[in-house]
Amino acid sequence: LEKPIPQKSIVLPPLMKSFYEAVIDAGSSGTRIYLYKVTLAPYPVIELISHYEFSKTSSGKKEDGLNNFINPRKKNVVDDACREVIGPLLKSISLDLEKLGIERGVTTVNLLATAGMRYAEQHFGKEAVDHLYSLINKFIYQDGYKAGDIRTSHGSSEEGIWTWVNLNDVYRDIFNDGGTPLGIIEVGGSSLQLSFPSSDASNSKNDIYCVEINNRQFNVFCKTYLGLGQDDARKKMRSSLGPEISAACFPPGFMAKNDFGDALDGFGTLSLKSDGNYQYQTCNDGYESVIEEIHTSTPLPKLENEEVEFVGIDGIYHALKFWDIEESPEKLKELINSKSLNIQNFIDISENEYTQAQCANATYVNSLLYGRLGLIAKNPKKMICALPNKCKTGKILTWTRGYLLLKYSKHQATLQSQNNEPKEH
Repeated sequence: LEKPIPQKSIVLPPLMKSFYEAVIDAGSSGTRIYLYKVTLAPYPVIELISHYEFSKTSSGKKEDGLNNFINPRKKNVVDDACREVIGPLLKSISLDLEKLGIERGVTTVNLLATAGMRYAEQHFGKEAVDHLYSLINKFIYQDGYKAGDIRTSHGSSEEGIWTWVNLNDVYRDIFNDGGTPLGIIEVGGSSLQLSFPSSDASNSKNDIYCVEINNRQFNVFCKTYLGLGQDDARKKMRSSLGPEISAACFPPGFMAKNDFGDALDGFGTLSLKSDGNYQYQTCNDGYESVIEEIHTSTPLPKLENEEVEFVGIDGIYHALKFWDIEESPEKLKELINSKSLNIQNFIDISENEYTQAQCANATYVNSLLYGRLGLIAKNPKKMICALPNKCKTGKILTWTRGYLLLKYSKHQATLQSQNNEPKEH
């Protein structure tokens, strides 16, 4: 079980009001870095300066997440992580800092891993994961930066809350002018995240977290469901249906020999043995069994009972964007059925792994939202739209910004509390 991890105490030089801080998002499908300018205030200003992500490592291999470097049986693979992934990211922001006239030595670099690393820890153990973190910590320091948080984030109390904070700050400005908050349905690579303000006493107290920024306070339900991310769900679907029947989740005419497959961390690859033959019901049934397995141990809530509106992000957005129905999510099943039978709708399917997975991922999202155990099956209009990771103002939807916003809001609140304490004479 996940246990909340206490964050490092924040130590800033006196009178330091603005500074630069980087956050590395070590996700289950890739690693990316964000450089921010932080200006301290009761309502901190977190300004994105730059962000970088590379589809391939420095040696030309696919960059598919730091969790793929966890393998105690292959020590050299673990050692490669810094050189192959972290080094190029740090080099990228170093050029930005140089232009700004900022020294590396005053810039903190944090690395927070998400569901992929939690999954890796289950397979390889905490010691193997901590070994990688120690190497990364040392590497950051040797590259001239200050090392901040280098660890796996807690899915519910941290990553999910940070996502909720940032999205509602960007789209509803709820910490400033009293806007109405949104709930979030987020499908990542390895996990599903649900977060929404709730006063429902039936929700477990362990899933309710108090969020306070700029004197506005919300009680937020937030829960992570490991195994319900689109990549992990697809792997389970392939495994349960088998390499021949799982062809029902791929369009007719897609040749099995072109299947990139789905890698099982350190345990091989799941690939088709039959050419694509999309059949909605067969594919849906495969995904329904995946959802039911998780639901049995960790029940999914019925979001149609909540008073807030919901938006979908990440995997949900990409599932809908392909069919141009981000504003009409309830049309998904209709379009999957009509368009998945024509391979001409998937122009680059032989070369693009994301296009290959489109039918399967869209079927999964439809099952998750509107299926037998669907989150909003009884009220399809409850999710008003799916949002891209970049809004019209240029701000990016990333939990890394929410992490800093909440972190320095707490810092300012602590300072204010200390300043208000009666002084001894």
